[in-house]
Amino acid sequence: LWGGALHPRQPSVAATAGGHNVQLWDLRSMELSAQTAGAHRMPVRDVSFSPADDHRIVSAGDDCKLRLWDTRMLGSGTLEGGGGGECMLES
Repeated sequence: LWGGALHPRQPSVAATAGGHNVQLWDLRSMELSAQTAGAHRMPVRDVSFSPADDHRIVSAGDDCKLRLWDTRMLGSGTLEGGGGGECMLES
């Protein structure tokens, strides 16, 4: 597990394990409920839920990009930022 976040109000976890995907897990059933296919061009480093919107998560990857996702349609990123030069990732 490289990065993960508990949903602030729902029984779910967003996680990444060093691949190119973001996964959502249902804590009630302990089953994978959704995942992206190729969230980033390089490994995903971290994910976080939005504190203001129950259906939004953000992912950060080694490709120096942030991607905003709607958990109801996890297959496609809704907004992308960064990637305009060097980036620094800290653990």
